[in-house]
Amino acid sequence: MTSVDEVECKLLSDLIQERFGLCFGGVRQEILVSRVRGRLKVLRLGSLLDYYHFLRCHPQRDEERAIVKATTAETAHDLQAVLTAGDILAIQKMVRKVPVSDHVRPTLFSSLARTRQ
Repeated sequence: MTSVDEVECKLLSDLIQERFGLCFGGVRQEILVSRVRGRLKVLRLGSLLDYYHFLRCHPQRDEERAIVKATTAETAHDLQAVLTAGDILAIQKMVRKVPVSDHVRPTLFSSLARTRQ
């Protein structure tokens, strides 16, 4: 994402947080951008900044806000167990036996850190 895209994304994510209480900070901004791209095409808007202005100023903004809320909110799924607790423990034990080269460790730590932002 370019610095311009980051600024536009920040504006849009701040607006969505203000109006709907949904937070798209950090790595979650990519989720927001991917979900909004479809709306940009439908509305024939060229950028996130155009969409930001559309949400703030368009006469039908309440309807569009409802669409944003519906397409960016967490959705409930009917989950079914695939593994038992014993399966997970066995997999953990097996994974711990896999050797990791020293030159790979920094990449692993970096990836792990990004999942916690």
